[in-house]
Amino acid sequence: MNLDAGLGLGFYHAFFFIWSRRKIKMSRASKLTLAATGLGTAGIVYFVHWSQEQERANMHKGVERDMEKQRVRHERQADFEMQKRLEEEYLKLQKVSPIDVSPGGDNNPAKGT
Repeated sequence: MNLDAGLGLGFYHAFFFIWSRRKIKMSRASKLTLAATGLGTAGIVYFVHWSQEQERANMHKGVERDMEKQRVRHERQADFEMQKRLEEEYLKLQKVSPIDVSPGGDNNPAKGT
């Protein structure tokens, strides 16, 4: 991760200048506060970048899942069309008598009338 990209070198030069110079009288508490603020800021920037990378990875996984679903759907459609063609071919070779499914019709061919 490049910390210089977002904050610039000026911040770091000023930070280390203030930290290391003896002419500027800063209390230990103010130096610690400055250090904590700088580290906190760097941590927040790192966390935001990490969070964005995680979101991008999750979005990419969603695209991969969608592509897999589409592939499976195409395979199933191809299988369905092949089965339909086979059914049509078998119906040409075999004679199948239609079944009377009307309410008054006899649906049981084993039953003698």
